[in-house]
Amino acid sequence: MRINDLGNDSPPFAARPVRPGTALTPRSQPGPATGLVTALLSAALFGLSTPALADHNVDHTVTNLKGGLGSLEQRVWDCEHGINGACPGTKGEQGETGETGPQGETGPQGPQGETGATGPQGPQGETGPQGIQGETGATGPQGPQGETGPQGIQGETGATGPQGPQGETGPQGIQGETGATGAQGPQGETGPRGIQGEVGATGAQGPQGDIGPQGIQGETGPQGPQGATGAQGETGATGLTAWETILASCTSSSGSLNCTAYCSTGKKILGGGVSNTNANWQVIQSYPPTSASWTATLARSGTSSSTTVGIYALCAFTN
Repeated sequence: MRINDLGNDSPPFAARPVRPGTALTPRSQPGPATGLVTALLSAALFGLSTPALADHNVDHTVTNLKGGLGSLEQRVWDCEHGINGACPGTKGEQGETGETGPQGETGPQGPQGETGATGPQGPQGETGPQGIQGETGATGPQGPQGETGPQGIQGETGATGPQGPQGETGPQGIQGETGATGAQGPQGETGPRGIQGEVGATGAQGPQGDIGPQGIQGETGPQGPQGATGAQGETGATGLTAWETILASCTSSSGSLNCTAYCSTGKKILGGGVSNTNANWQVIQSYPPTSASWTATLARSGTSSSTTVGIYALCAFTN
């Protein structure tokens, strides 16, 4: 049965659009009666949805129409309701982009590229700040002895420094050999009369002598006459008066020391002495060089040290 034979007995159906780009080509030229059928067929094909005709070409569609519009409508209905897999589904909208997958492992190191050409010299940069002081390097070896320079000008003698503290007493030195006896010095002046010594102690009692025989009692003699008063004797010499003790203090740091104490004007020396507490200094002499003074001489015998001594002079007026 051909399409031209369908006539106007086809059942009614809804109009749907035909898939874009699809053209209907009848197998025979349409006559006046066929024009109406062709129009109805075109309307039917245009009424099909795009999914309904997605798997049909023109020949196939015409063949299906030969079985009657009822069969075609059945197929359209099946397609729209998804029965018997009559036609494929429509293409859905583009889905959202999925999440980025995890970072892949780093690939192996590629081969070393060739060294590029040296670029032009850059401009001179500004001088950087001073770096921190490096550690002191090790001491270098001793250099050779230089030649002795010329003798410099003698500098001025500096001021005498303050007296240093008393050093500790050094050990006793070895006894030196006795020096040769010096020449006899000149006879010194006779010193003043010394102070009267104290009365000596009473001697021991001698043994008791034998008692002599009793003598005869003599007669009492007559009273003798009163003797005449004797003449006034001469005035005796005046004793020592205005006693005094003179102290002279002397200090020395050289090898020897001489120190003298002098009596007040008009007084005579009666005696004297020296006070020394430094064991490194020994008294060599202690004597009155004049009738009104006393002198002591000391010498250092141990390690280098200074000392201070006191010289005493006992003085008085004498007649």
